[in-house]
Amino acid sequence: LGQTSLRKAPAGGPSESEHFSAWPVLKDLEGREKGDAVSRKIGDRFLVARVIRGLVEDDLVADPGSLEQQVRSLRLEVERVRPSDAEERIWDRILMASTSFDFEELTAAVLEWGRIVEGQGHLNGAQEILSLAYQLARQMGSSRQAADAARYLGKVYRTKARWSEAFRWYEVARDIAEEAGPPEQLAAVMDGLANAHRDRGNLPRAREILEEVLDLGRKTGSRYAKAIGHHDLMTVEKLRGDLPSAIRHGWMAVQNYDSRDGRFRALFDLAGVLREKGELPAAWDAYLVVSEQVEGLEAQVLCFDALAFVAALKGDQARHDLYRKKLDAMGWQRVSPVYRGQVLYYRGLSCRALGIEGEARTWLMQALAFAEEHGLNKLVFDAEAALESSAPAPIVVPTAQDALSQDLLGVREGLRDLRETLVGAGRPG
Repeated sequence: LGQTSLRKAPAGGPSESEHFSAWPVLKDLEGREKGDAVSRKIGDRFLVARVIRGLVEDDLVADPGSLEQQVRSLRLEVERVRPSDAEERIWDRILMASTSFDFEELTAAVLEWGRIVEGQGHLNGAQEILSLAYQLARQMGSSRQAADAARYLGKVYRTKARWSEAFRWYEVARDIAEEAGPPEQLAAVMDGLANAHRDRGNLPRAREILEEVLDLGRKTGSRYAKAIGHHDLMTVEKLRGDLPSAIRHGWMAVQNYDSRDGRFRALFDLAGVLREKGELPAAWDAYLVVSEQVEGLEAQVLCFDALAFVAALKGDQARHDLYRKKLDAMGWQRVSPVYRGQVLYYRGLSCRALGIEGEARTWLMQALAFAEEHGLNKLVFDAEAALESSAPAPIVVPTAQDALSQDLLGVREGLRDLRETLVGAGRPG
């Protein structure tokens, strides 16, 4: 179980001095309306986290009767749990595991809880909860869960741009995973570390670590390691401006993923690189393949939005209008703010590509106002830049050398085969 690495690993816990148990959870209340639904949930989250923090600080030793009474009182304070809410379902698991002293289940549930809270963008709460998961895993002697918790903590700090803590936690996770984890876990840790270097702007170091991930995949036969290594090398090469290499890595990622979701994510990202390279037919095929098979409203909105934009870039207004109508019919306004802002922005770029500049500026101004309202800083920057110009975004025109490139030919043919398979199955092409 890697007890040596666990003994050497830091004990964890919040980096700030504690004022009272689990208090960092409440920092997510800053800037919110008092008493709204989100604020009430954060308050309830704090109450649940406080119970677990108390158990952790007492080394998982508690009087059963006292703990039962504490949980009973907590259930009276916390609003009625809705089965449709993933976080509130986790609270039930956590409280049941606590009172039954099932610490293996408790550790797994708290780790999952931290990921759910991170997904909501509540990074202070996620930091506290994942810290609890890490400490529970250490107390239970579970190296695998400790490495996962440390990796997720690294990601939270990376999102907060707190680089020293991010690198520290990724290295903690790497030390544990190198001694005790399967190759897939070590690959995921190294991939996260590489992404932290990438986000910090150190592309050479990110590339170096991702090459190590690929080497790990080759040595161990782990297709997952090869898939994520190629996937993130696609992003690094794109940022370096080497689009042909990015396309090659993206296609290798698609071929190595065994999971349906992983393959679709790689295809979608590859389509974006192909679009930038001017490979519009191949980008269309990739987006279409994903759009016809992916599940969930947000994923479908992203795909249809991308298809509408590619159609506009190709000058195909009829097909652009068709996908725009499909987006309206599916209710794109119901998706999360990040994706709603993206639809507004790309509607502006699509209109510009079709030569409808007045409508383009209307959509871009809506995108800017929406981004400012919701604190979407990157979208603010992109929308402002688009409004300062009236020219369509430049697209790289494929060269004669590109036309003969074996890598690009293979990608084009592979994507065309995937699209034709869909058509053969009775789906539109």
